Amino acid sequence: MSRQASIGGRGSRFALRVLAVSLWLPALIVPGLLIFGELGWSWWQVALALAGAGVSAFFGLGSWWDADDQKQDTARLLAVGRPAVAEVVAVEVEESHDESTEMAWLSLRIAGAGVPEFEADYRAANQPEFRVGVRLLATVDPADNLFTLRPF
Repeated sequence: MSRQASIGGRGSRFALRVLAVSLWLPALIVPGLLIFGELGWSWWQVALALAGAGVSAFFGLGSWWDADDQKQDTARLLAVGRPAVAEVVAVEVEESHDESTEMAWLSLRIAGAGVPEFEADYRAANQPEFRVGVRLLATVDPADNLFTLRPF
């Protein structure tokens, strides 16, 4: 079993934390308005506002946990990661229908000194280097095959 690491620096983690807090604000403001404000809303408007606040709080938690995952994965690979080579076995590109970035799903075979060979999937923004047969640099924690591709 392998897992693509969630890698990010301080700026990335800070942005995720800011996003989490901005998603939690409606979860605090909406109930406050309902309790202290004189909005004159019907029961279904109150229910809809509380449901929206709950969904917002849920996504805020997800963003906060993503920042934690990035910090842990990055620290772990910096501490115990070993260099390896990832060979691209298959590439599948998701077409972008709205002018956003195309995403590529790579099937990889990864191995290196002290890293037993294993198969893994990697998802990232599509790049011209992502072709079958190309070898990419990787960093792997051989304990459970946590990995990331290193910059080209």
